[in-house]
Amino acid sequence: MRPLFAVGLVCLCVGVLLVAGPTFGLSVVESDRGLTASVSDDGGLVGFEETGETVDGDGETTVLRLVNNAGEPIDELDVEVELDGNDPVEVADGFDDPPIEPGDRTGLALECGPGIPGDGEGTLTVVIDRATTASATVESLTRTVEFEYDCTGGQGQGAGPLNDDEPDDGDVRFEELTAQATEQDGEPTAVTFEYELDDEADGVEFVVEYGNREDEVLAEGNEGTVTVELSTAGQREYPLEVSANVDGGETCEATIEDDDPIEPCG
Repeated sequence: MRPLFAVGLVCLCVGVLLVAGPTFGLSVVESDRGLTASVSDDGGLVGFEETGETVDGDGETTVLRLVNNAGEPIDELDVEVELDGNDPVEVADGFDDPPIEPGDRTGLALECGPGIPGDGEGTLTVVIDRATTASATVESLTRTVEFEYDCTGGQGQGAGPLNDDEPDDGDVRFEELTAQATEQDGEPTAVTFEYELDDEADGVEFVVEYGNREDEVLAEGNEGTVTVELSTAGQREYPLEVSANVDGGETCEATIEDDDPIEPCG
C-alpha cells in the first residue's frame, strides 16, 4: 500500500505545478468545471485577424476580424473599441452581435470621419471585456492594431456642409447669423450661434472644426440659439473654422480667431 500512496502523491504535486505555471501575456478563461486556464489571442477561444487594408475615402474598410476558435457558439460578447483621438477616422461598423458560430469571423470596419484631411498610421485598441460560450469565459483580452489611412478626400471625409452649392433665388437664406467663441483660461471651449432664417427649413447644421477634430449640431426651426461644445480636450485652440448650412439653402463659413462675435455671412 505504501508504494501506491507515494505514486498518487507525486501525481498530485505535478497537477498543482501545471495549474500554477506562468501565463505571460495571456487572458483568463474559466470553464464550467471551475478550472482556470489561460489562452492567447491567437489560436485561443477568441482570435484576431488583421486585414492590412488602408482606410480611405471610398467607404467602410475592415481592418480587424474576430474569430470564434471555440467548438461552440459565442453567446455573449462585450467589446470596447478605442481609436487614437488624433486620427481622422471613426468606427463605421462594429463586430456582429452574438451568437457567433464556431469558426465564424466578424469584422470591425473604419471609415474616414470628420476632421482635417490627412494620411498616416493610426492605432486601434480592442478590449474583449467578456466573451462566453456554454462552457468557457474569456475576460480582459486586448489587441492593438496599427493601420494605414488616407483621408485626403472622397466619401466620408470631413462632414462639411449639407449642401455647399450657391443658393438659388428660392432657397432659404440667413436673415441674421452671428457666431462667438466661449473661453476658459484662454482656451476656446464652445461656439454659440444665433440665427434667423427668411423662411422655414428642414434643418440647419452648425459645424466647428479645430485642431484635427470637428463637432456639429443639427438644429430645427427658423430661428434660435445653438451652442456647439468642443468635445476633444487637447485640440481646443484657435483658429476655429465655423460653418452654418441651411439644408437645401445658404451656407456661410468663417474663421474665429478670438472670443469676439463675428458674422459668418458678412
